[in-house]
Amino acid sequence: MHKGWYEAALTRELSPVTAPEALWERIQNPRPRVQPNVNATFLRACATLACIAVVLSVVWLRPSRQEIRSADTVAVRTWVRANTGVDVPLSSHLPAELKLTGARLVNGRAEIAYLVSGRVCRAIRQPAPAKHAFALSCTNPDDLKVACALCHIG
Repeated sequence: MHKGWYEAALTRELSPVTAPEALWERIQNPRPRVQPNVNATFLRACATLACIAVVLSVVWLRPSRQEIRSADTVAVRTWVRANTGVDVPLSSHLPAELKLTGARLVNGRAEIAYLVSGRVCRAIRQPAPAKHAFALSCTNPDDLKVACALCHIG
C-alpha cells in the first residue's frame, strides 16, 4: 500500500494555525455572569407551590368512590358488608322483572343499583338514625313496589 497521498493530506490539514485575535480578548476579559432575577425565582417557586397545592387538593378532596358490578346477590352483599360494615339482606330469589346490577360506595355510603323492567333504580343507604335503612330511587313510582323485593320476600 502506498502511504504518500494521505500523509501529505494529514500534514496539510493538521498544520499549526494562529488563533483569532478575539479569542485572547475573550479569555482575558470574560463577560460578567448574569445573576438570576430574584423576582423571577420567587415567582417560579410560587407557581410550583400553587401547582402542588392544586394537585394535592384534587387528590385528597375528591369523593371516595368504589364499585362492584355483579348480578350475584351474594357477591354484592359480601362486598357491601366488607366496605361499609352493613349487612344488607339481599334476597337470593328476585322477581323476573328485577335485576341486580351492582353496588358502589359514594362518600362511605352504599348505593345498590338494579333494574326494574329495564329501568335504572337505586337503593341508597341512609344514615344511622333514619326510619328506614335504605331510600329507594326509581324513575317510575310503580317500580317502588317491585324494588322492595330486593331485600324483602313477597
